[in-house]
Amino acid sequence: MDQAKVARVAELLFQARAARHEIVPAADDMPSDLDESYAIQETVARRLGAIGGWKTGAGLPTAEPSAAPLYTATMFQSPARLPADRFGRLGLEAEIAYRFGRDLPARVAPYGEDEVLAAIATLHPAIEVVDTRLKAFPDIDRRWQVADNAANGGFVYGPGVAEWRRIDVSRLASVLTIDGKVAVSTVGGNKAVDLVRLLVWVANHRRARGAGLKAGDFVTTGSYTGLIFTHPGAVVRAEFPGVGAVDLTYAA
Repeated sequence: MDQAKVARVAELLFQARAARHEIVPAADDMPSDLDESYAIQETVARRLGAIGGWKTGAGLPTAEPSAAPLYTATMFQSPARLPADRFGRLGLEAEIAYRFGRDLPARVAPYGEDEVLAAIATLHPAIEVVDTRLKAFPDIDRRWQVADNAANGGFVYGPGVAEWRRIDVSRLASVLTIDGKVAVSTVGGNKAVDLVRLLVWVANHRRARGAGLKAGDFVTTGSYTGLIFTHPGAVVRAEFPGVGAVDLTYAA
C-alpha cells in the first residue's frame, strides 16, 4: 500500500468536505484496490470525530457489500431540520437501519449469523443524506466510492421497532414523498434483498479491520427508493408501512 498516496488523497477528501467543494482527483490518486480505499476512508475518519454507526449495502443479492462510517455529528433523530447549505448536493435514500444493543468486538473468529442477530436491539426507518466530495459522482469507480465515505452526508432515523424479526424486509413497502407529493413508491425495493447478509458482512468487516461494532451503533442497509435529488426547502418523508416513518426538512 502506498502510504503517501493514502495520506495525500485523504487530505484532498477532508479539505473538500470542509469546504463543501467537489474535486476532480488526478488519475494517479485513484486507490489501487479496495484495501487502499478503506485506508483512505479510515484516515479521513480519524479527523472527523466520533462514529455512531455504519452504512452498508450491495447492488445485487450476491454482490460484495461495502461499508462506511456514520458520524455522530451528522446523525439526527426524526423529525430533523437541516440547513440545505450544509451539503453540496441534496441527495436522499429511504432505508432500513438496525441498532445494536450489545458489542461485537474485534476478535480472531468470524461472527456467525446467530451472534449478529442476537446483538440487534431495534429496527428503524431512516433517510440517508447523500452527498459527495467527487464531481463525477455517481459515475465513479467503486474504489473512489469507498474512499469517499460511500457518499454519505448524513443520517436521519425514526422510532425503533423492538419486534423487528417479524418484519419481512425483502418485501417491505416504502413511500418517499417530497413536499407532500409521492416521489417514489416501491415494494421490496432494496436490491441487496437479504439484509441479514449485509449485517453479518459489516460485523466481520469491522472485526477484520481490528475494530468491531458497539452497543448503540446503527447499521443502515441500502436504498429502497434509489437515489433522489431534491431542493432547498424540501419537506421529505420516508414511510415504511408497518414499520414507521422518518421526516426531514432541508431548511432554505
